[in-house]
Amino acid sequence: MTTIKYFIFIFLNRYMVLIGKKKSHNKFEELSYYLQSIDESGIISLRANLENHNIVEHYSLKNFDVEVYIVEKEGIGYYLVNEPQLDQREEKILLAILDGLIYSPTTVVSNKQIDVEKLQEDVLKISAKLGVVGDVKRNLKKYMYYITREIKYSVLQVPMSDPFIEEIELVSPTTPISVVHSRHSEWPRLETNIILGSELKVRRIVERLASLGGRSVSTATPLQDFMLHEGHRVAVSYGEEISRGTTFNIRKFPEKPLTIIDLVYKYGTLSELMAVYLWIIAEAKLFTFLVGPTGSGKTTALNSLLMLLNPLAKYLTIEDTPELKLPHKYWIQFYTRPSNYEGSKDISYYELVRLSLRYRPDYIIVGEVRGKEIEWLVQAVASGHGGLTTFHGSNHVDLITRISGLLGQDLSLQFKQLISVIAIIKRIETENRKMNRKIISIVENDGNGFREVFKYDYERKSFLPNNSKEIGSIQLEKARELLGWSKDKLYKEIENRLLLIRGLAERGVYDYDALAKELVKYYINGDRGG
Repeated sequence: MTTIKYFIFIFLNRYMVLIGKKKSHNKFEELSYYLQSIDESGIISLRANLENHNIVEHYSLKNFDVEVYIVEKEGIGYYLVNEPQLDQREEKILLAILDGLIYSPTTVVSNKQIDVEKLQEDVLKISAKLGVVGDVKRNLKKYMYYITREIKYSVLQVPMSDPFIEEIELVSPTTPISVVHSRHSEWPRLETNIILGSELKVRRIVERLASLGGRSVSTATPLQDFMLHEGHRVAVSYGEEISRGTTFNIRKFPEKPLTIIDLVYKYGTLSELMAVYLWIIAEAKLFTFLVGPTGSGKTTALNSLLMLLNPLAKYLTIEDTPELKLPHKYWIQFYTRPSNYEGSKDISYYELVRLSLRYRPDYIIVGEVRGKEIEWLVQAVASGHGGLTTFHGSNHVDLITRISGLLGQDLSLQFKQLISVIAIIKRIETENRKMNRKIISIVENDGNGFREVFKYDYERKSFLPNNSKEIGSIQLEKARELLGWSKDKLYKEIENRLLLIRGLAERGVYDYDALAKELVKYYINGDRGG
């Protein structure tokens, strides 16, 4: 009887849409399209097979009736998802409800966020029409999980919602999806039990991701790079035009960025003295670079440093994908824009850096310098703006050589004179095979070249120097003069700031929002006298 009601219900819904009595809502067009692939083999329900595996970690996700197992077998790490299981009847009911939602006269998605209460109300109404409201109420949590999952990221929902997952990748339809886990860096990637199994299913997932990111992907436009509303960055290749099949890579954006307290005291990315040194250098608006390879933590380190600066200053950030997140009141964000359709115009780093000078910010921050935008950034720093940026490279020589090659002779000379500090950040392997991000070296311009002022000692496993009197920094002296401080004031500032961040760590102030409030107090009410 339920099956007959299901087909009658779906037929009437679709008929009402066709004759114009009911409107199909664009909010669910991607869900409707995706359901075409579900109909072929049913809804994928993930089950963790733990046989012959060593369990390394086990946890549940907040607001989800789902378990995650980090396991090891023969030296390989796995990320196994265990979802509530569906029997055949539950799956049929679920498909009927999903189809009913597509043609529902109400909207449960607003500003890309799901109204859970409204969604549940609609689910119960639809299940009542189907004559299965009793079944649904008995297992409402399970049905709501799968319905929410299918409206959002389908089988990717768990890794997309897991705060410990940094990256999600698929290299072929028959290969398990892999993830990068922040707490298990002893494995470069963890293999999951999520296998899509067919090119069609992968295409459906990629099409949905593109739709959620406001883009279209097809064999005519097989390459796309876009951002989801949570800030996650997605790169996809579609079809077999340029690869063996459809692929995707998702770099997740943390809901709350790591703070300098996190980096110093929790992750050991840099020492507290290095943090204070970079803080004063940046406050004096000296030209600063963070250099490192992909995934080394350049942007995270830059963001944590920017958080320390005066909350009343004016900041202008320029990125291709918004990754920086500042608590400052006077913060302007610019993004590059590729040309997506005929008649639209590329908006490049170069144009945005040039435009930024009209806004007269205290600081211009470029997410990553790659090309001729460095010309305008050099001119901005020369005219008194603070300049901070990241660069994809291995060391300071690499940076100077490649940037100089982008500039004319005069600008190249000016750049070499203006650049003050270069921090080199890398991922290094620890004794237990985990990968840690560390600022392994800070070099500064001494007028005749570059000298190292801080370094990570691999033998001692510590940063040197660890005493403020041993720094011997020319750029700190320059910062002191620019800030109008006496020598006594400089040393007092170093000690006061060390005490501040130590005190915050001791009080457990690691959270982004809490730290931002403490720094406002420091700048407005704190003892900053000399």
